[in-house]
Amino acid sequence: MSEAHAHRVCAILEADTRFMGHLRGARSLGLASWCLGGGALRAVVWSHIVGRPCPPPRDLDLAYFDPSDLTVATEDTLEAMLSSKDPDAPWEARNQARMHLWHRERTGETVPAVTSLADGLAVWPEACTAVGAYLDDADTVRLVAPLGLDDLLGMVVRPNLVRMSMAAWEERARKKRWLERWPEVTVLAGG
Repeated sequence: MSEAHAHRVCAILEADTRFMGHLRGARSLGLASWCLGGGALRAVVWSHIVGRPCPPPRDLDLAYFDPSDLTVATEDTLEAMLSSKDPDAPWEARNQARMHLWHRERTGETVPAVTSLADGLAVWPEACTAVGAYLDDADTVRLVAPLGLDDLLGMVVRPNLVRMSMAAWEERARKKRWLERWPEVTVLAGG
């Protein structure tokens, strides 16, 4: 990830009061390895690039990594804690160390467990959403972007077929309707 790209994304996120509030709420959980990412982060960046107000997030993806606790109950507890601080935010907490189990339950396919938060983000469905942000103790935004920032800043939606078939990608693209919401983006058919 280029330093210039990272600086630009961090500056965009730091200027968004709502997103910074979400980051502070997530940091208050005291998780060792976490970030907010996915569509909510992407929307903040893309809204800034195209000069439109950022819509409220459809969900707020709190990704964290804790291989010592692979229970859904912990994810539910974290969501409840976040909702008590910020009840209007649609929180979704997901332990990346548990996602291989989720994948098997959902698709029947066995995939290897990831070994870090960055490894977890590296298998997210698109490079432009495989970006996470967290706050350090000095209130500085830091990024986790294992697939880089080029697609996010270039407004490119490219499938990451590491854990997804092309058929699943096509179904996802149809449901997401990116071009209806973001006519400025380029949606690529293959990764």
